Amino acid sequence: MKSVSVFILSFIFILTSSFSNDVNSGVSFHTGNYAAAKKKAKATGKTIFIDGYTQWCGPCKRMAKEAFTDPAVGRFFNENFINIKMDMEKTDGMLVSRRYGVNFYSTLHKV
Repeated sequence: MKSVSVFILSFIFILTSSFSNDVNSGVSFHTGNYAAAKKKAKATGKTIFIDGYTQWCGPCKRMAKEAFTDPAVGRFFNENFINIKMDMEKTDGMLVSRRYGVNFYSTLHKV
């Protein structure tokens, strides 16, 4: 009986793991820096979408947890944009925030 339970639990784990890879789990953010995102946007003909956040921003954390994980939101953003998350208090983010006049967080910007 114990081996049957282990088999069933293993089967459920494998089944749910395979489905999670096939289903869009939300917005896919570019992992490189801003310059690399610009090159990728130019090559693909897409616009850049920037999620400008800070570590201390409550609404930023809520957006990351609730909005950006939504499959419908992910499909739309992944099809239409090169998505990039930028901490606006770190190197690249500070330069981008100055360039586009970002003064409040969370800031969502299309470039």
